[in-house]
Formats: sequence, structure tokens, C-alpha cells
Amino acid sequence: MTLETGFPSPAHGYEAAQIDLNALLIHNTSATYFMRMTGHHLESDGVFEDDLLIVDRSRPPGPAALWYSEMMTYSPVPNWSETGMSMPS
Repeated sequence: MTLETGFPSPAHGYEAAQIDLNALLIHNTSATYFMRMTGHHLESDGVFEDDLLIVDRSRPPGPAALWYSEMMTYSPVPNWSETGMSMPS
């Protein structure tokens, strides 16, 4: 037996939808992987020890991009569009 008393909540029907981080952060599943940051050499760029980095190999670098290469540990590119640099082959 259910007994309803009072008025319904004014917020009924306005519940927040669940956030799907996969839909927000991963654009190409087959080209995306995760890396854990080690070291302190990118703290000035806002990347800290033990941060989780999402890497999408299908996207070209843009402004303020960081790119990673198997041959190099890291290579920060503060403003890709102004440097005139291109991705290494």
C-alpha cells in the first residue's frame, strides 16, 4: 500500500542526466589510449605527476598541443599554429 502526502517535488522531471565520459572524451575508440604521467617536467604546462592522459592518435595537433613519440619521452608544443612545426614522421 502506498500513501502519497503533500505536493510533488518542484524538481521532479529535472533530474540531471548521467555523464558519459566515453562520449565526451573519446572520439575515435580504435585510435585512443591512456597514459599515466610520470615526472615533473610538464608541471608548468598543467600536467602533473600521476595525471591520466588521453591520447587520440587520429587527431592532428592543435594550439597548446602536447605530442608524444616513441622515440622521445615528451615534446611540449606551446602554440602549434604559431611555431610552424609539423608532426614527425
